[in-house]
Amino acid sequence: MQSTTQFRSEWDPFLFAPTLTGRIASSVSTDRDRLDMLRSTPIEAGADLISWAQSLRLAALNRELVAKDDHVKLLEQKLAIAKYCNHEESRFASNLVEVIGRIVGMSERLFPGPVAIEYSFDPENPADEYLVFGVVAQGEYKDYRDREFEWHDEVRKIVPGSLGEFRLSVTPQR
Repeated sequence: MQSTTQFRSEWDPFLFAPTLTGRIASSVSTDRDRLDMLRSTPIEAGADLISWAQSLRLAALNRELVAKDDHVKLLEQKLAIAKYCNHEESRFASNLVEVIGRIVGMSERLFPGPVAIEYSFDPENPADEYLVFGVVAQGEYKDYRDREFEWHDEVRKIVPGSLGEFRLSVTPQR
């Protein structure tokens, strides 16, 4: 009986109750061996349950921390861009302008002619934002296909790991 009291004093129903109720219900119906173990060793089962609930809480807190960290980084980037637009010093915005300039130069080399830059996002996922570099290619697709692949390779070299933030739109012209 003492272990039950100790179990209840360590238990925080506000943190774990909603998730735990569903987990216990599903595990009871699918895992008879686990249920038998819980019935036969209540002290160990209580400790195991607490450990399991704590690990769920830690995982949830970690996901929340990562999401908030990503949000802070996004806000820092927006602040840096706003500072740049107001002609204030911003290392991030200066670097971004330099990177975009390199991508435009490379695009002009691979696809001679003007390069249009357009901000866009995925309508199904507005958080998926990117810059589209629009170019015109002469001839048939087979004539400029390799240059498209080269464009992606060079962007990957300029800004490793951020290829999804930059897209290429090729308008064929014959």
